[in-house]
Amino acid sequence: MEPSLYHMWRREKKKLTPHMCHIKTYAPIRDDTAAEYFIITSHNLSKAALGEVSGWSRFTMLNYEVGMLLLPKLLQTGSSTFKFGSPEEPATLSLPCDVPLTPYPAGTKPWFS
Repeated sequence: MEPSLYHMWRREKKKLTPHMCHIKTYAPIRDDTAAEYFIITSHNLSKAALGEVSGWSRFTMLNYEVGMLLLPKLLQTGSSTFKFGSPEEPATLSLPCDVPLTPYPAGTKPWFS
């Protein structure tokens, strides 16, 4: 497991840590203050969600998923990044989790089914 890719779900600021979202969120975070893009999606990494080839040239997908890619440039934020906000500067993006992110403890292995 690449330790920098996976982080624990935390939302202590809103007291929501016990209530994890089902959404998947991807955002390359820079210095815990900004993100270059933001992807929010319901996609699962499964054959049902991604589809599979079954039989001779037949593609089967059992679930349909939806997602959004947000780019600061296309949303005319006037910046190349989304800012998380500070007392001096308002946020242009609110993440569904606390920043800085909380890494998993050493030796933790992801669960796969």
